[in-house]
Amino acid sequence: MADYTVLNQQGLTFGGLSKQYGDFFVPSFEVKVGGNKIGDGIDMVIASVSVDTSLEKADTCSFTVTNAFDIESREFKWLDQYLTIGKEVQIDMGYKDKLGTVFHGYITSVRYELSSWDQTSIVVSGMDYSFKLMKGIKSKVFSKVKDSDVASQVISSAGLTAKVDTTTIVHDMIQQVGISDYQFLSWLADRNGYEFFVSGKNVHFRKMHQNKSPSVTLTWAQNLISLYKEDDLNDQAGVVKVRSWDYKTKQVLTGQASAISKVDSGQDGKTVLGNVLGTVEDNYMSEARTQAQADAEATAIQSSKAMKLVSGEATCIGIPQIRAGQYVQLAGLGSKLNKVYYVISARHNIDESGYTTTLTIGGNVV
Repeated sequence: MADYTVLNQQGLTFGGLSKQYGDFFVPSFEVKVGGNKIGDGIDMVIASVSVDTSLEKADTCSFTVTNAFDIESREFKWLDQYLTIGKEVQIDMGYKDKLGTVFHGYITSVRYELSSWDQTSIVVSGMDYSFKLMKGIKSKVFSKVKDSDVASQVISSAGLTAKVDTTTIVHDMIQQVGISDYQFLSWLADRNGYEFFVSGKNVHFRKMHQNKSPSVTLTWAQNLISLYKEDDLNDQAGVVKVRSWDYKTKQVLTGQASAISKVDSGQDGKTVLGNVLGTVEDNYMSEARTQAQADAEATAIQSSKAMKLVSGEATCIGIPQIRAGQYVQLAGLGSKLNKVYYVISARHNIDESGYTTTLTIGGNVV
């Protein structure tokens, strides 16, 4: 079975997907708990299942069981075998028998809902393997290492696969003081202008917008059902500079952001702002100890602000290959909107209404 938590899906077409999934008829899913597929030899009814993938928080899943309560015995069924916190869970989605894995993780919540004698349900929720990195408060010191070296070490120690892009600065000392590994990795990523997120069993600590090839093209009135998009200049920055004190030379360090890595062709927010107001400077104070570190922090700030230029939400036919950390191409909307967008989050949902994927998208050009 294909594992769609691996970020290597690119160039998918509507025709190819339609052929693969039998024209998108008969949405289907499988839930596996502790390695065992629910449904083998039992009559559990799962009314709905959803998976949320995100760059900004842990991926989560949820499914609702509507027949877990036995009225005659007045007992809930399957609690020990399947519906128990702490068990590993896997969600596969697709159409008919063409399924792919969209979630790996742990059951972290089991909620019982009884509204009447004959209306009972259990809502099971899970979190991806970020859960391993979030537990435990740690204090460590790393000497003469790069941030990427530390990231690889922390990720590997959690038993996960590190997908790490190398950073350039060798630090005399890096301190993790009273925070979880997840918070620590987020901090390391932020100060380098990198992104950190978990996808299945892989942990990504990477440069932004290096491979912008779209995973799929979403075409209006074909596989794109709805779209909301906004271009907003309010949070854009001009020339970003970071100032710090160099204790060795006893001089002020001034770091400046490098060019914006554009998601697609067009004008970035810095350029549009300059056209309106002329040269604008955004100055920040920092604790950077070297010129390279000051430049990296300035670039990180600028990159973060640049991605607030374009935001939106798109809903399409359910496509299990789509997830956060990929790019999508929009089409059929005119030259201004037919661009590549970054997937900030993606929600897969199957219920009585069918299968849809809802994406939060972003961009840094108009």
